[in-house]
Amino acid sequence: MRTLLINWVYHPPVGHVVEALRLAHEFKTADPEARISVLLNRRAPAELADCVPAVAEAFSIDLARAGDLAGLPADLPRDWDYVFTDPRAATVAEPGLARFHAAFRGWVRATAVNRGWDPESMPPRTVTPLRLDLPPEARAAAASRSRSDAAPRVSVLLGAGSHYTTPSLAFWTTLFEAFLDRHPRAEIVLLGSLSTERTSTRGVTRGDLDGLLERFPSIHDAFDAGLLVQLALAERCAVHVSPHSGMSFAVQAVGVPWLALSGQAWHEFLLNGVPLVAVYPDCPLYPCFREMYPECRTLRDAGRRTPCIEDDALLGKLDEILAGMETLIAGELPYAEAARRHQAALRERLGPDSWTVVDWPAVVAEEYVF
Repeated sequence: MRTLLINWVYHPPVGHVVEALRLAHEFKTADPEARISVLLNRRAPAELADCVPAVAEAFSIDLARAGDLAGLPADLPRDWDYVFTDPRAATVAEPGLARFHAAFRGWVRATAVNRGWDPESMPPRTVTPLRLDLPPEARAAAASRSRSDAAPRVSVLLGAGSHYTTPSLAFWTTLFEAFLDRHPRAEIVLLGSLSTERTSTRGVTRGDLDGLLERFPSIHDAFDAGLLVQLALAERCAVHVSPHSGMSFAVQAVGVPWLALSGQAWHEFLLNGVPLVAVYPDCPLYPCFREMYPECRTLRDAGRRTPCIEDDALLGKLDEILAGMETLIAGELPYAEAARRHQAALRERLGPDSWTVVDWPAVVAEEYVF
């Protein structure tokens, strides 16, 4: 049996863990006899690894002790048949991350390692959707918190891990009013976290949530209910709505279609066999990971929303957002069609030879369906 360690000690948000778990699932699918482990940042949600049968164990690294090998988990083996390290580890500027990876490279013994994303240096991999198998207690908790008469039920992530990616409360209020006017029996489940122990939902306060709950009795506040319970609540929903966020990548991995409020640097580059509708900004530079207007960079660096996330832009797209939600709720958009539309739109923006969607075109193969 071959042992394989995925060294994904990088930044802690949910989306980076999803990246590691996708690889674990794909390596295991290609080599069912392999024993696969993951190595994560201590502040990352390692409990997600327990939801992926492909992962034998998850180890956590405290970067406060990053350069001290005595700080490694006592049960972390030193010898592996293969160690796959996040290619970004070679370029990280954060001192704790850099110290850890330098120390780890000198300590671990591996028969083979990856050379960045060079496919010839990677283990066999079968591209297939990631499925998070949530524990029964999380699903039971979600069922006990859900209204039995809700129709439809929608999960919403009000923001992400940065203030500048969070739409305003005025936008969300307008969207909820319009949606509930169409669906008086609907339930809106708010996902997120105010806790600062791990990645929190920035740009949202307890007062904001209380104001929404007072105004909309059909809103269910799931903030800080626990990541797995929140995912179990999302799993019961017909559609998920959010700006670009790694948490929403995890929601895709419980099989929920996503209405993405696209904007700023990064596009929705992970597809998981469930339909996606992305509402793109009008900005000609989007997605601006390659080039950003100087004024937008100044706003972002100050933690402020850029114009594509401001009310004028999003409220101008309100009809498109509502129409996309209705399409996904009705199940009228097949996954492959949604994926091809998304990739074509990104190709038009980024150019015919640019990176758009991870593992394209394997993610539109006939068997690539959640």
